Amino acid sequence: GLASLMYALSEGPSRGWTSPAIIGLGLGGVALLGAMVRYELRVSQPMIDLRLVGNKLFRSSTIVLFIGMAALLGTLYAVALFFQDGLGLSALNAGLSTFPEALGVMFGAQISTRLYPVVGPRRLMAAGLCGVAVLALAMTLVGFATSLWLVRVLMFFLGVSISHVFSPTQAAAFATISQAATGRASTLFNTARQVGSALGVALLTTVMSAVGVTHVVRGHRAANLAAFHWAFATAAAIALVAARVALTINDADAAPTMTRHPSKKSQARQAATELAAAG
Repeated sequence: GLASLMYALSEGPSRGWTSPAIIGLGLGGVALLGAMVRYELRVSQPMIDLRLVGNKLFRSSTIVLFIGMAALLGTLYAVALFFQDGLGLSALNAGLSTFPEALGVMFGAQISTRLYPVVGPRRLMAAGLCGVAVLALAMTLVGFATSLWLVRVLMFFLGVSISHVFSPTQAAAFATISQAATGRASTLFNTARQVGSALGVALLTTVMSAVGVTHVVRGHRAANLAAFHWAFATAAAIALVAARVALTINDADAAPTMTRHPSKKSQARQAATELAAAG
């Protein structure tokens, strides 16, 4: 069922959503997954423990991941096409312009790790997703005359925003999951991530195809930047939906994961104090 649904999502933009094969595989995938859900909820030892979805914090975090990945991966996918097919950059220049996003993720991860115990997952995830939305909207203003260095700065901060979504979401999702159920929960969590990514790529591809990635200018076919701009606007809207869902999370539920780890200096100071007291 999952394979059929993923194929329909992946091939729908190119084959057409009204294609009999896409409709058949899409509906067949949904039906098979529905049958699987009904069966798994009735057996005592399910292959996929769907009862974990009853955990409010895990359910909310997984939904945030599902919708958020649609926005995040959809944006990165659209950016790659925008640089080469829209702006006409070479593969090297496109890669160099996208690369700052990875640096932003690494830099932002250090910040989000320190902010998580103080701010909590709810506001951290919502802020990160709002950042993704703002930067995706900023990409709608990029044109042929825009400096690539400005675009690279946007990519860097997009990575920073993304880092404030990934780690907090995963930490919060498993905060109230027992150690015995972690493996089963990981299956659902990663499935949501993969399907959300595929959905985002399919949706943004559909938007670009509907607008048209090329148009005729003075008798010559040229790139239509409006198609990519509409895709970025769509990704921004999806990110805002995910941010709204993130605001439903209760930080108190994720309290077990919000403990601060003492620094090496504080650990050394505490050890010295204990030795002095013992002496």
